Amino acid sequence: MNTPESRQTMPPTPTGTHRFTLHGHGRSGSRTFFAYHVSLFNAPPHAYQMVLRIQLSDYVQNIYLNELNNPPCIPWGFRLYHSLNTEPTAEFPLSDLFNGYRTSFVAYIERVFYDTTNGNRDFQKMYDEGRPLPVQVNILSASYPHPIGTDRYSSEFSGLLFGSDEETFLAHRLPEAPDWDEVRAITHTPNQLLQGTLDDFPQITVHGVRDYMQDAYPPTSRYEEQSPFIEDHPYDSTVTRRRDGHKFQLSFSACEQQWWNSTTLNDKN
Repeated sequence: MNTPESRQTMPPTPTGTHRFTLHGHGRSGSRTFFAYHVSLFNAPPHAYQMVLRIQLSDYVQNIYLNELNNPPCIPWGFRLYHSLNTEPTAEFPLSDLFNGYRTSFVAYIERVFYDTTNGNRDFQKMYDEGRPLPVQVNILSASYPHPIGTDRYSSEFSGLLFGSDEETFLAHRLPEAPDWDEVRAITHTPNQLLQGTLDDFPQITVHGVRDYMQDAYPPTSRYEEQSPFIEDHPYDSTVTRRRDGHKFQLSFSACEQQWWNSTTLNDKN
């Protein structure tokens, strides 16, 4: 397994099952995709942001890419995301992934129907020949699990980058509750982002974009309108490399929203 640039050993984190959002269209290398850990402020095993660069089998890749190219009917007011949900009998700490003690796990691919009117999500396992589709997830690289709820809101949008130079994704950093968790695809001029830098989950500041919840929690307006980003709109940002703190400028356009959570992320129980 390839290691991130800022390699260090991490103390054990709490054990649990895990859900990751699934990203990528197979343009980042043979059977290579990206998995973003679903964080929860008040659940210790999930109080971390983390990203995995993963590999799926040819068979699973073909099923998943066919799903992306031929999506099911999406009701009005809904968005469709995809996730990986680990087996309920296979609990493990996220630190095992980072430290290299666990290099694979089994999960189920899910369709996630997100209701933009109330923030609810319906997780539905994808089926193959009438049965839920189990997936062997092989880990190519695991970022350092970034603790959430340990900081304050920033004056400008503070996020984390992952993916590849060909397929890049922007996640919102989660400094304190209440907050929102969001992942968007972004596009930029090619050959600006090294794979080692992205595997390390670098921090990004997007200039002129807010970093706080627009409404009171829970929001009073449509949930999809909570995002500070406008699709296909250009943005300027500063990326901070985790390895050495080096900063560089990145201009990008915001693309498809691929995850949103401002409900269970902030639940007290």
